[in-house]
Order: sequence, then structure tokens, then C-alpha cells
Amino acid sequence: MARISGPPIAQCHYAVCHGVRTGFSKFYPVGRGLFEYTTHEEALAAIDAIMADYPSHSREARTLAGEYFAAERVLGALLAATGL
Repeated sequence: MARISGPPIAQCHYAVCHGVRTGFSKFYPVGRGLFEYTTHEEALAAIDAIMADYPSHSREARTLAGEYFAAERVLGALLAATGL
């Protein structure tokens, strides 16, 4: 999820690409702007979905970035967790 403020992404963590889901879909909505996959076919389907409606997926990715990864939200939670 390195490009959280940019275009929609099909995300593959190392473990996910090797048949083990990391579980990020339990915490983040997937299927609109962010896709999880474990197989080559799922990756291609995610890319096809993005390309079929790029403007909508782009808006959803930006919304997701703001809701889940905004600096104010992430840094505040991180500082609180460390006791600072």
C-alpha cells in the first residue's frame, strides 16, 4: 500500500502472492480501489476491474487513503500506542 494517495492498486504482499492471505482485507475494504489477490488469475481480474472503471476506482482509492492512511490518523494512533 505504498501509493495510498494515488491511483487504484491491486495489492500483493509477499505472503499473499505465495498462497497465504495476510488478512489486510479484514481491516480495509477491498474490491473498489483496492484489491487483494493470491493467484495470477485474481490479479488479472483486479487489473481488468480497475481498467473497466478507472475513474471510479481512482476515487475509491483516494477515499480509502483519506479514511485509513491520513497522517493525522496514522501518526496519532502510532504516538498513542508508543505512549508519546
